[in-house]
Amino acid sequence: MILNESLAITSFLTFIKASKLITDKLKENIATYGLNTSEFAVLELLYHKGKQTVHQICENVLMASGSMTYIIDKLEKKELVKREHCPEDRRATYILITYKGNQFMNYIFPKYQKVIEDLFIALDDEEKRAVIKILGKIEYSQL
Repeated sequence: MILNESLAITSFLTFIKASKLITDKLKENIATYGLNTSEFAVLELLYHKGKQTVHQICENVLMASGSMTYIIDKLEKKELVKREHCPEDRRATYILITYKGNQFMNYIFPKYQKVIEDLFIALDDEEKRAVIKILGKIEYSQL
């Protein structure tokens, strides 16, 4: 049984080291565009999914609503997003990516995607599918 525990710990440590490397490289890339990772996460969500409520954004980027207000304010000052009141529910506010924000993401997202592709270049497609399957098992076993 000790072998399995040791293997689990080694797996965990390898995952953490790889995760830190990936996170650091992506933070570095995102910073070159004048964004932090939270701002990028919000922009990426809006870019791919369209308008979202603040609550939906918080759920998708795993962040508290208090922090989200600050991030949205910063993105709004940069004219990358805008707020729109929901006509059906006056308590809700939609956040939308602006034309400028969309153009900005059209420019930076392919570069961001290239960084990710380069980070995973050592893996063939079968190995990438295995990573997805393995990490998915960990994720869903904890629900």
